[in-house]
Amino acid sequence: MAITDSSRTALEARVQQNVVRFLDVKPDWRPFTKHPQPGNDRAIFQYLGQNGHGEMDPWALPAQRFGLSLLYMPPGQGAPYHTHDTEEVFVVLEGALTFAWKEGDTEVESNIGPKDMFSVRQIPGASSATQVSRAVGC
Repeated sequence: MAITDSSRTALEARVQQNVVRFLDVKPDWRPFTKHPQPGNDRAIFQYLGQNGHGEMDPWALPAQRFGLSLLYMPPGQGAPYHTHDTEEVFVVLEGALTFAWKEGDTEVESNIGPKDMFSVRQIPGASSATQVSRAVGC
C-alpha cells in the first residue's frame, strides 16, 4: 500500500495530539490544601490527567485514574501527609527526596536520590484508610 501525503499528514497530526512539550506546560504553585502550611511549597507540571485540584490543564492529555507530572520541590519544601485514590510514582531527576509513610502512630522514612523511584500505593495487608505519605526535597 502506497503512503500518500494526505495519509502521512493525518498520521502526523494524530501523533502530535499525543505530545506535550515542556515549553507549553505551566507550573502550578497553588497549595493543595485548604489550610496551607509553611514548608509545603512545590510546583507541579501536569502532563497527563487532572492536576492536583481536579482540573484539566489545557495542555495536558486526558487520562482516567492516572496522571503524569513533573514535580519541583525546593530543598526543605514538600508535600504534607496526604492520601490519593490513585497510585503515584516518583522518580528523582536530580537532588534528593525524603518521603515518609505513616500508618496509625508508626512512621517510616526513606531517602532516595537521582534515578531512584518510589511508588505510593496500597501496601499488602495494610488498611488504605490509614496509609498516608509526605515528601520533602533535599
